[in-house]
Amino acid sequence: MTPIPDQIHPPQRLLMGPGPINADPRVLRALSAPLIGQYDPAMTHYMNETMQLYRGVFETRNAATLLIDGTSRAGIEAVLVSLIRPGERVLVPIFGRFGHLLREIAERCGAQVHTLECEWGEVFRPEQIEAAIREVQPTLLALVQGDTSTTMCQPLEEIGAICRREGVLFYSDATASLAGNPLKTDEWGLDAVTAGLQKCLAGPSGSSPLTLSPRAVEVVHARRHVEAGISSGGDRLAEPGARIRSNYFDLSMVLDYWGALRLNHHTEATSMLYGARECARLLVNEGMDNAIARHALHGQAMVEGLKGLGLALFGDQAHRMNNVSAVRIPDGLDGEGLRRSMLEDFGIEIGTSFGPLHGKVWRLGVMGYNARRDTVLTTLAALEQTLRRGGVQCVAGGGVGAALDFYQEHQDQPASESEAPRLVIGSHLDSVPDAGRYDGILGVLLGVAALTHFQQRAEREGAGLPFALEVVGFGDEEGTRFGATLLGSHAIAGSWQPGWELLEDEEGISLGEALTAFGLSGQSAASASLQATPPLGYLEVHIEQGPVLEAENLALGTVTGIAGARRFAVNFAGQAGHAGTTPMALRQDALCAAAEWTLAVETLAREVQTGKRADMPDHSLVATVGCCELRPGAVNVIPGAAALSLDIRALDDAQRDRALEELLQQAHQIAERRGVTFRCEQTHAANAVACDEGLMQAVDLGIAATGQAPFRLPSGAGHDAMAVSHLCPVGMLFLRCERGISHHPAEAVTEADVARALAALIASIEAVAARYSC
Repeated sequence: MTPIPDQIHPPQRLLMGPGPINADPRVLRALSAPLIGQYDPAMTHYMNETMQLYRGVFETRNAATLLIDGTSRAGIEAVLVSLIRPGERVLVPIFGRFGHLLREIAERCGAQVHTLECEWGEVFRPEQIEAAIREVQPTLLALVQGDTSTTMCQPLEEIGAICRREGVLFYSDATASLAGNPLKTDEWGLDAVTAGLQKCLAGPSGSSPLTLSPRAVEVVHARRHVEAGISSGGDRLAEPGARIRSNYFDLSMVLDYWGALRLNHHTEATSMLYGARECARLLVNEGMDNAIARHALHGQAMVEGLKGLGLALFGDQAHRMNNVSAVRIPDGLDGEGLRRSMLEDFGIEIGTSFGPLHGKVWRLGVMGYNARRDTVLTTLAALEQTLRRGGVQCVAGGGVGAALDFYQEHQDQPASESEAPRLVIGSHLDSVPDAGRYDGILGVLLGVAALTHFQQRAEREGAGLPFALEVVGFGDEEGTRFGATLLGSHAIAGSWQPGWELLEDEEGISLGEALTAFGLSGQSAASASLQATPPLGYLEVHIEQGPVLEAENLALGTVTGIAGARRFAVNFAGQAGHAGTTPMALRQDALCAAAEWTLAVETLAREVQTGKRADMPDHSLVATVGCCELRPGAVNVIPGAAALSLDIRALDDAQRDRALEELLQQAHQIAERRGVTFRCEQTHAANAVACDEGLMQAVDLGIAATGQAPFRLPSGAGHDAMAVSHLCPVGMLFLRCERGISHHPAEAVTEADVARALAALIASIEAVAARYSC
């Protein structure tokens, strides 16, 4: 009988080849998290978070940003089979092995493939690609950004503009380059980008992130298909001949699975989603510019070390990727034997190459979790010893010494930030048009007043706080001008999103231009991050913007948390018809369907708030249909289409998502019963934020010090504390406003309440100080 194998016990390896690399331990922990069902509200929440995180990684605002379950090649095939119709012309410039891969996959999609080739170790000039596009007149340009077989990084900055002028879709495979080299999807005009986790993203192979521009989504939707077993019968589908020639890689169905419809396509690879989400979370938290700079630093240190060992670099070094380098194998040396010795003696893996370079170069990767000083130095030390044993003459310590010299020159800079602990008090300086006088700005002024109090006390009594006290006034909390909220607080939290500089106001002025006119830049905003020395806490004073405190006859309240919100654009589509000639029983009235569903939204939220839903114990849920637009909008015509908005909020994200799922199911049922169709698209998502218990207790003590009993309440509105919560613990103090009115000229507070709020803030800071001193 054949013995049953033991558990897997992989040997310890340091993977310093062109990929895969050692996964970040935090990613491995995420992979081991418990499984949940694919339609669990928590799963939907994680999928939405993953999409948002990868928008940051790809530096895009594309809604269609998601994962394909499979290796990076699965993402490539999904994009090509979904964008290419059989017989269409595709141009593939080839400068290494993976250009040949794009050609083969495009040919299997039935495309007429035209190629443009250059020597391995070189890249294309933009004018070469432009000339080929004009000659071939393709539908799609498929171009690798970073090809690990040659270590070259193809410049893409000018290619997107060329493709737009010529009416060509632009796809790039960034598997090897993403997060280690600049890639600006929106700014460079890319229509589709795919990647993998196993290189600079610091994860395992098995999931392929991708992003599609609206132009690409339009092409995919024109070929939309819904499987017969799940179709509602009213789906607008492509003709069978136009259908995408793969079921698994049909992006029209994958988009429906990841979108608001959540139509079943496959069972999501839950563990891989956890891992991919963590890869993106780590990168966005680090900042894409910082991640790229890290790869450039350690990648160049490796190059300097290789030169210090006397090895000759391969390829055009001006266009080498930051994260992979190649050196020529010295004449007469057994290259494969050296790689084997590195693995067996030191547990370090380096790579050879393919095709014309096989056996001629070694490739060394410095990427993802392995883009670190210790891995570079360890690899160089082991390589020197292995070269010496192979008979190669090396300067003793030449590789490690050259790398250390490089690090000292580029990294050993004196610290510029104080590491003293600090408590930050803040709020925002902006408001909405025709607003009141107290939203945001009152919290900043109260922070300044509290700071003045402690400064004067220190001068008078010599008694200071055990931490620094800082006041910050944030810009663009409301998002009125550029459409993105919490910009200032995202900057200090280190979550400034790449691509925000491209946001434009109604006059066409970009955020980047506005910052420049103010003497700043998008890089200035990103560098405002306090992540290097996080504050010990953040306190925000704000008017309540609601009627609860006034109804309780209280001036102040301690905020328990900020509700998470999701917003959707909702559409019911029926059939317009003559109001006088269409019998009631034969109508497909979009407005009536929308009205019935609107009442269902109100009913569910009321039942939750009044405790009638035992399955939803968080009574903070609110849901609002705030907009309704009818088409054709004539007095004697049955509405054929109704476009609505939905805003749904709660302190418990999972419960909010369960309520949302119930509302979407009701919408589908109403639509089916009334003979109309229902579609919705998410336009905004923000997670709920819980205030720190220690800071809440401090605010409770501050309120009690004013003579009022502490009172806790949630916030249904968003605040800067939401962004800052990613940086440090947060707490909030609410101040009563007359009739709960805000964002209106009638917004009002009393002088007595403001004085009490200042006293409570000062006492809260003293409570934090007492706790900190202990």
